[in-house]
Amino acid sequence: MSESSYESVGSPAFVPPTAQGRELTEPLREDIRYLGGILGEIIREHEGEDVFDLIEAARVESFAVRRSEIERDDSVGRYTDVEVAQAVPLIRAFSHFSLLANLAEDLHRERRRAIHLDREDPPQDSSLDATWLKIDAAAPSREQVAAALTDALVAPVITAHPTETRRRTVFDVQSKITELMRRRDVAAAAVEGKAASAAKELAAIDVQIRRQVLTLWETALIRLSRLRIQDEIEVGLRYFESSLFDVMPALNADVRAALRARWPEDDLLPRPILRPGSWIGGDRDGNPNVTADVVHTATHQAGYVAFEHYLDELVALEKELSMSARLVDVTEDLAALAGASAEPDDRRSDEPYRVAVVGIRARLTATAEAVLDAVPVSGVDLGAQQYDGPQDILDDLDIIDRALRADGDALIADDRLLRLRQSVETFGFHLQALDMRQNSETHEEVVAELLAWAGVHSDYMSLGEDERVSVLSQELATRRPLVGPNAQLSELATKELGIVRAAKEAIDHLGPDTIQNYIISMCQSVSDMLEAALLLKEAGIFDPGTDGSAPTSTVGVVPLFETIEDLQQGAATLLATLDVPIYRALVAGRGMNQEVMLGYSDSNKDGGYLAANWALYRAELDLLEASRKTGIRLRLFHGRGGTVGRGVRGRAAGECPSCVRPPADPTRLRYSAQFA
Repeated sequence: MSESSYESVGSPAFVPPTAQGRELTEPLREDIRYLGGILGEIIREHEGEDVFDLIEAARVESFAVRRSEIERDDSVGRYTDVEVAQAVPLIRAFSHFSLLANLAEDLHRERRRAIHLDREDPPQDSSLDATWLKIDAAAPSREQVAAALTDALVAPVITAHPTETRRRTVFDVQSKITELMRRRDVAAAAVEGKAASAAKELAAIDVQIRRQVLTLWETALIRLSRLRIQDEIEVGLRYFESSLFDVMPALNADVRAALRARWPEDDLLPRPILRPGSWIGGDRDGNPNVTADVVHTATHQAGYVAFEHYLDELVALEKELSMSARLVDVTEDLAALAGASAEPDDRRSDEPYRVAVVGIRARLTATAEAVLDAVPVSGVDLGAQQYDGPQDILDDLDIIDRALRADGDALIADDRLLRLRQSVETFGFHLQALDMRQNSETHEEVVAELLAWAGVHSDYMSLGEDERVSVLSQELATRRPLVGPNAQLSELATKELGIVRAAKEAIDHLGPDTIQNYIISMCQSVSDMLEAALLLKEAGIFDPGTDGSAPTSTVGVVPLFETIEDLQQGAATLLATLDVPIYRALVAGRGMNQEVMLGYSDSNKDGGYLAANWALYRAELDLLEASRKTGIRLRLFHGRGGTVGRGVRGRAAGECPSCVRPPADPTRLRYSAQFA
């Protein structure tokens, strides 16, 4: 690609409307020119001049189409007779260029943030710092803030899209290029400052970047074999190692610190506000590859990633906390914790911190052995007792924290130990919450078969809506399951029951936060909601209670209103469902929290963009009014998929729908937020 190849991106963001805007984005264009130039040279060297010229012609023509200098159809027609041997590199060239351009955009955001901080500019809108200033200006009361933060949640949810799954090699190469580009910025600045050694450093970095781009060009973006859902699960989990383990706990800590600075007497955020989620391995609507085994893999592999991270951090912490009891004071709690360790090494008898960390590591290893399919390599088997839950390991880590602070070692406590405590608090044993989703028609078919097998009703499908609600309500009120383990069911019913039972197993192993939502696609009626609840009861997740006790469920039933008609009727459906005593009692047992998902894709297909957006807006108003009437805490999940700006889950308590609109943030994760 030529020196001006950056223009082929075709996005208005790359052509600022003002001279000032162009100046601000010049470093971005320079990065894209630089990376595009390297890619172009590699293509010329390895594919030949003919292929390179074809790619350049495509670039120039595509930009001309954008400026309406030629028609799109005229441009497309030029490639009708292109040989496959040339067409493949053409497609690959623009695919790779897009990867490199996105990488440059990410770096430019980092650069701009640093510039704003260096200049001490006012915080930008939508940033946390700007939000705190607005809160200070509004001067809300302590009661208002406490109410707003009750059950507050921001949950980036990684969506299930197998076609977007990247190979680990491509992922790793992009990461290496990103880090090299950061180093290149520093070296280039030093060259401008006339540092004698910087030019040599810059030249060496240029060679390394070229080597990585060459590797990227000669690596197939996809494998020859068909992608498996296991590959998608693995790719989704990579984001934790690459960024989320560092970013999410730190953000939680920043939010909590800002709140405590303003209201020091109150614990306004007892749980982390930022907690991750995923649809990968739980969304089976239209994906027959999701099975009980897949649910098990998705949840337990996520747990493995969490345990592996904690154990690795404990190994590092063990090396760092070398303080000797001969030189520091030791609290009674720390001495007791160290004394409970099965550490056999007498050489550490005067190193209580290290001994205590080994004991924690041993207990966490025992826990991993009990709840996971494999134990991470950093584990240590000392025959220790396993932890019952994440709070237990937090309690032990807190003992170490208090001991360090009591001896004046807050500087040490606020390093790796603090990050580990924040990570355990954010990710627990489950790492991320897996959302379950299935179509209402599938639920209807499976429930009909279960009711027939149990002798409750031989033809549930023939019943009217009121009769269905009556039958389902009666079944939800009893703990008796409809079928036993030896029931002879269809392949579909067997599979669906296996999936919800796998969800129950994951909850039992990794905690109640492992799976929190069961989403019903094409939800159109009260019976659609109750059928999903009945399946949860069959798995033992929904417990109707006995002797007047309220029903409970760690998993919430979430209707997804997708078509224009469903959106128009969504509030009525929710109100009618809440009129069913057993369901109303269930919502009450969940803190009066009810989530509703709003579908964007199907509503656009059904009525077009304008009609869909109006229907979504009206649905929000109607649902908010329904929440006021019923006293529920409504959480709206804007199911737009893709980037952060395209999917929001938010709780509304009487505010206008514009308050829960998706923010324009291009992070490559699905975003869900609960607002007060």
